[in-house]
Amino acid sequence: MKKIINIILLLFLCFPLFISAKEKYVIDKADVLTDISESYIEKYSDYLYKTEGIDFYVVSIDYVDFDYTIEDYTNYIFSEYNISDKGLLILVSKDDRKIRIEAGKELNTILDSDKIDEFMNEYFIPFLEHSEWNDGIINGYSAIYKYICEEYNIDASSMEVDEDVDFLIKYKNPLMLLIILICSGFASIYQRIIKKKGLNNSTMPIMVVLIILNITVISFTYLLEPIYLLFALAFQGLFIYMKLGIKGKNEHSKKITPKRVRKIKKKYKK
Repeated sequence: MKKIINIILLLFLCFPLFISAKEKYVIDKADVLTDISESYIEKYSDYLYKTEGIDFYVVSIDYVDFDYTIEDYTNYIFSEYNISDKGLLILVSKDDRKIRIEAGKELNTILDSDKIDEFMNEYFIPFLEHSEWNDGIINGYSAIYKYICEEYNIDASSMEVDEDVDFLIKYKNPLMLLIILICSGFASIYQRIIKKKGLNNSTMPIMVVLIILNITVISFTYLLEPIYLLFALAFQGLFIYMKLGIKGKNEHSKKITPKRVRKIKKKYKK
């Protein structure tokens, strides 16, 4: 009798764990999400399930085994967690840098492959390209969530989606080229000021302002890609060396020959 009571008591104590396991919509094995983000997904996925019976899961793994594909993993998770036809899964493989979004048969009517590709390119990839896993997953999750809510007339006004984030990323290479051209322009301006007026009390304030602007422009490259900052600094140094260093060196390295002396004498006689 005592043994039976102990078993019943143990089951009673463990009951909340079974409930929480069923309600867990985030499995972050790759540890790419913050605690706040996990709570965020749990909260909204739970609300979506209670409102429309839609299962919305987010799973991250370190890598996909060589014998399997990310599609195989997706099918396995759908089966393992009994995700219904009215379910949705975002699967991220961190080391493989892959992401897959799979919708159940019922949700496929509003989330076909073209729509999923659109969400991937606009809301996930701009972040994931920079290894911003947490922000990319949350931004993509929120975008899909809002879309589902619009289709099912559910209020999702509290969801935040960053729709302008990809501008710098989409045009980062053209912007980098533009910055390099601007850096070359700064080097030309430095050359003109030093060559015509030299460094004195009147030109120093102008040079200081130009250098500050130059540094500001170069610093902007860090927003495009951290490594771009090193390239910008290298190009700026090269431009300055070409405009000031090489020309200055060539001018001062001219040998004084008898012919040149005669030319100088003729010049001063005139």
